[in-house]
Amino acid sequence: MKNDTNPYWILGLSPSATPEDIQSAYRRLSSYWHPDRNHDPKASEKFQAVQSAYAILSDPLSRAETDQRMERLYIADPKTVMASMVDQFFSAAVRP
Repeated sequence: MKNDTNPYWILGLSPSATPEDIQSAYRRLSSYWHPDRNHDPKASEKFQAVQSAYAILSDPLSRAETDQRMERLYIADPKTVMASMVDQFFSAAVRP
């Protein structure tokens, strides 16, 4: 799963995050990336990604499906997972 589609990565959380952790991260990031407050050209896109990630992780069924899909990916394609982890580690993405 690419980092830009991984809801845990978007919210800066681990898969063991509690519902309270998810809500807290959502509130913090949605406030930061809200297009009315942040004038970055990509703020609207990032705000929508945060909303989408929260919608997935706040619904127990969607979260379970995402966890299963990620688990299959990690087991089935470890080379891609490792490349993704290295990219994520060395990326210059700025996180609030």
